[in-house]
Amino acid sequence: MYKTREEWLAQGFKIIKSEILTKQIINNEDNNKTVWPKIRIACGFSGTGNHLNSGIGVCWYKQSSTDSTTEIFISPVIDQPTRVLDILIHELIHALRPTDGHRAPFKRIAIAAGLTGKMTSTVATPELVKKLKVIAKKLGKYPHARMAFAGGKPKGDSPKGGDPKTGDSPRIAGGKPKQGTRMVKAECSGCGFILRASRSRFEQMQGKPRCVDSACSGTLTIS
Repeated sequence: MYKTREEWLAQGFKIIKSEILTKQIINNEDNNKTVWPKIRIACGFSGTGNHLNSGIGVCWYKQSSTDSTTEIFISPVIDQPTRVLDILIHELIHALRPTDGHRAPFKRIAIAAGLTGKMTSTVATPELVKKLKVIAKKLGKYPHARMAFAGGKPKGDSPKGGDPKTGDSPRIAGGKPKQGTRMVKAECSGCGFILRASRSRFEQMQGKPRCVDSACSGTLTIS
């Protein structure tokens, strides 16, 4: 039905917002209104490393975008539609709760939506998987082919052309991708907000960087 991954993911977001991350689930207990930010979703590497099993999904908050758009990326090593969708749900909760990390507010919404396990690496419950299969059927084929790198050992089934005994992936011409600008992480001492940018960007700031949230007086600690 969809020719590009971005179209598929955008429609998946619309259905998830309508059927899973409903207003009843995302609103706080005190009935505060949670507003969806402007979001773009794409298939791409997270910027957290080149290993096949790291960074399967990432949410970059609007402060990292020149047009104040929250950017979500789903790793190209994932091609199973229901897994793509449950990773998307995890990242959408981050988009909704940008200052909460994986703490209580994130956990409350995640569990209500049907995610389980360690909050830093959630998976769908059997009940949510059933819902995601229905959504995936509505969306049609995910227009993507799984990527693998030389010598990598992805979890689960070996990709087509790999060694089924060792899990080694088929070798791809060119080897490892070239390394781009290295991003560093800064965490707010007050609210726990995490910001990633190039080290040179942080060095341009005078004194100790302050939290980007105007309501917070914390400082950013670079790691």
